Amino acid sequence: ILNMSPEAAVGGGLALLRTGDRIRVDLNARSVNVLIEEGELESRRTHAAFATPPAQTPWQELYRQTVGQLSTGGCL
Repeated sequence: ILNMSPEAAVGGGLALLRTGDRIRVDLNARSVNVLIEEGELESRRTHAAFATPPAQTPWQELYRQTVGQLSTGGCL
């Protein structure tokens, strides 16, 4: 699976998801949880290679250089 989100590129939780994984979305609790075993997540984390693909446009490169992760507000 090719996942090009900024969170995935730095090794965040999205990078560990694969096509077909089940997730639980709870709108009231404002949460999303993956429904796979913790051991499987650890295995994926251990064997994962996190790399950012080359920028396709100058604007994409500028965005990558200036915008932070969502956990810190996703701000410039």
